[in-house]
Amino acid sequence: HALKACCMPSEKQHAHTFDCNWEEFVQAYQSRFDTLPPYQDKNEKFPDVIKCEFRDFEVVDGIVQFKADKQGRINAPSFVKHWMGTDRVCFNVTLTIDRANRFMRVVTMNVTFAESGLRLNEDLRYFANPDNPSQTRLTCTAELDLMYIPGVSKSIESFVLDVYAEKTIQARKFEQPFIAMWKGNKSLPPRTW
Repeated sequence: HALKACCMPSEKQHAHTFDCNWEEFVQAYQSRFDTLPPYQDKNEKFPDVIKCEFRDFEVVDGIVQFKADKQGRINAPSFVKHWMGTDRVCFNVTLTIDRANRFMRVVTMNVTFAESGLRLNEDLRYFANPDNPSQTRLTCTAELDLMYIPGVSKSIESFVLDVYAEKTIQARKFEQPFIAMWKGNKSLPPRTW
């Protein structure tokens, strides 16, 4: 692959523990989709999200899998938007829920940036904490491949990783009200997908 040969790969990892069991977390995670466009016109917590559409829903041997196409605004300096040729970003998301093994995986591929010489993919893994079943663990790996451009690549890499880190923090904060709604609440009807 020609792009790979001239890219500067980077990887960012982080882990997080949620103070709720895995089943509660999955319910909370799923319920947040109801707040994203086109289901609501605008989400104040994620104003950059333009739309999120689901497709290819299937259940095989009790494992749920579906895909989502997400589109958002790029909140970046004008030189980054110019280099990318757009002010919008599109993601393909594959979500897998394995209730029997208390495991959920969300793989996000950035399809917009790939055409401009930048690839940013994310792999989120949520699982029941083996040391404390009343908690859910998250491990996240983000991979960034950036085409080398003398004098510019380091600035773009730094900017992209800083924005990614900021969005990751926002996502953890965004999830908290949904977790609070589902934690210990037996009156809400559970989602089965």
